[in-house]
Amino acid sequence: DAILRGARLDGANLIDANLSEAVLDDACLQGASLQNACFYGASLRRACFTDAAFGATDIGGARIDGAIFSTLSALLLNFRSCETMEACRFIGPAEETSVFSQPPIVISGLPDIIAFIGPHIKIGQKEYFCHKKMLTEEK
Repeated sequence: DAILRGARLDGANLIDANLSEAVLDDACLQGASLQNACFYGASLRRACFTDAAFGATDIGGARIDGAIFSTLSALLLNFRSCETMEACRFIGPAEETSVFSQPPIVISGLPDIIAFIGPHIKIGQKEYFCHKKMLTEEK
């Protein structure tokens, strides 16, 4: 098991890398290429994944509490398979922040990805805020 707390892996090419069970708490993977990487059972608490590229990235059993994401490809991660994911953040292009502790709801297959992240709705690169009043059912 690799112990890389606080590691600086900015821009790293980790395509096909096996980092199962690795400890990458507080690591910075800004702009890293993480396609087909395996983080199964890894500890990624407070890791920074801004501008990172994901695709078929395995985060099953991972602990990602406080992790930071910013790319649309991050929204396609299988967050349901994580062990824990409290207070994760998604930072949009205008620095707007969505905090989430449950998997985002993502609709793909349209010209733009539609994602529901907490009270925010992202349609492609645009973001909208929904107040709870707007989402309550009328009787």
